[in-house]
Amino acid sequence: MTLTSATFRCVAWSLPEGTWAEMFSEFRPRAFAGMMAVAMGLTPALVHADDLLRKGPWLMDLRATSLVVMAERAVSGPLRVVAVPLGAAMDSGGEPAVHASSLPAEVSVTDAAVCRLHEVRLEGLSPGTRYRYVVAGPGVLPTGGVFTMPPNTDVPFRFVVYGDTRSERVTHRAIIEAASREGADFAVHTGDLVADGRSERAWQDFFSIEEPLLRNTPLVPVIGNHEIVHPLSSGTSNFQRYIHVDPTGPTPELDYTFRFANARFVLANAYDDWTGPARTWLSNELSRARWEAPDAWLFVVMHWGPRSSGPHGDNYLFHDAGIDQLLKQYRVDLVISGHDHEYERGDDGGLRYVVSGGGGAGLYRRMHPHASSRVFASEHHYVRIDVERDKLTLSAMRLDGTELDHAILRHTGWDDTPGRPCHDSARPRLTSAGGDARWSDAALGLSRMASGVLVAATALLALFRLRRLAR
Repeated sequence: MTLTSATFRCVAWSLPEGTWAEMFSEFRPRAFAGMMAVAMGLTPALVHADDLLRKGPWLMDLRATSLVVMAERAVSGPLRVVAVPLGAAMDSGGEPAVHASSLPAEVSVTDAAVCRLHEVRLEGLSPGTRYRYVVAGPGVLPTGGVFTMPPNTDVPFRFVVYGDTRSERVTHRAIIEAASREGADFAVHTGDLVADGRSERAWQDFFSIEEPLLRNTPLVPVIGNHEIVHPLSSGTSNFQRYIHVDPTGPTPELDYTFRFANARFVLANAYDDWTGPARTWLSNELSRARWEAPDAWLFVVMHWGPRSSGPHGDNYLFHDAGIDQLLKQYRVDLVISGHDHEYERGDDGGLRYVVSGGGGAGLYRRMHPHASSRVFASEHHYVRIDVERDKLTLSAMRLDGTELDHAILRHTGWDDTPGRPCHDSARPRLTSAGGDARWSDAALGLSRMASGVLVAATALLALFRLRRLAR
C-alpha cells in the first residue's frame, strides 16, 4: 500500500461516552449494521451501539489535492481512513487487490490518538478523480462513501445550496434525502445548522439527519445566529469543533475561501465587525479573486445577506460598512444567504442575490418587499446550481421534486425579465421579526406560546359554557 503524506487532529471532547465488500457502496451504516455484521461473521446480538460511529463520517475542507474526513466514535479510540480511486478493486481486508498503473495512488492514514472526535486530512489526492473511502478502527464497523476532487480545468460542475435546517426534523430529513440524489460535488449551507449551537443533542440530530448527504458530499457552511446564540457563548466553539475549513480568515473556521474549477467562494461570518479586519480581509480576497481569474465565477456566502424581503430584512451591518458597494466593485456574480426562512432571488443594481433559508425551520412571510426581488416564495426547498464556463443554471426545488424557480445567470446578470411578480405560496408562520434579529428568533417562540395559551383559554371557556347549558 502506498502511504502519502497526511495530517490529522484529534479534537478534545469532554462529554459522557455515550463486510468490507459493502463498505464502499453508498449505504447508511446504521440501516445496514446487521448486514455488515453477518458479512463479517458476527451475529446481530454482537453488534452494539459502540460498534457504530456516533457521528459521521462527514467531508470538509476540500482543496486541490487534499480533503478532511471527520468522524466521532462512540467511545475513545484510534481511527483509520483509506481512500482508493474509483474503479480499483478491494480485497476482503479493505486493501487494493490490484495496483493499476493508470490509476492514482491510494491514500491511507491512521490517527492513533485515543479520542472520540477525529479530524483526518488525506493529502496527495489526484485532481478531478473520484474516490471511494472507508473509515474504520478497533471496535468500529467500517463505513464510508465517495467523493470527487476538484478538477484542475474549467469543467462543468454542480453544487447544492440549503440552509436554516434547524427545528423541524421531518422537513430537514426530506430536504437532505432529495439533495443527496442530485450528485453534487459539494454542498453549501447558509447557516443555522442547528437550533442552539450550545446543545450537543442539536448537533447530534444534525449529523444524524445529514449523514446520507455529507458522507458523499463535502460540506461548505457558514455560521448562523443560532450557532452563535450570543457573543462568547459555547455555540461558536462547538461550530469550530465540528466544522473544519481553511483557518486563515480573520476568525478561524468562520471566515474562509474555497475554490472549485472556475469558481471562487468567499464565505464569511455575517456578524463580524465589518468596520475592522473583516472588511479588509473581504476586500483583499475579492480583489485577489478578480486578479487571479478575472472571468471566473465569484460567489459570496453568509447567513444574513445584504438583501431580503423577509422579516429580518437587509443586513444593516453590511450596509453601514459599505459592503454592498464593495460587492459591486469587484463584480461579485452572486451573493448567497439564508436567515429568513424563504426562497428569494433578485438583482439590486448589479447586486445579484439568492436567499435560501427553507431547509427545515418554520417558514416566514414577505414583510419588507424589495423592488429588486424577482421571485419570493415561503416554501421549504433547496437550490441546485449547475456551473459552466459562461453561464450558471439555478433550479430551486420543492420537496415533491417540482421546480419552484428556474433561472440562467451570466456574468452580465439574470436572463429572465426584471420585475417579475413575487409570490408567497405558503401560509405565513411569522408576523414580526421581533427583538434583536441578529441573535435569535425568540419572538417567534413567544408568538407561538401566546397562540397556544389563547387556544387553551378559548377551549376552557367553551367547555364552561356547555356545562352551564347542560344544567
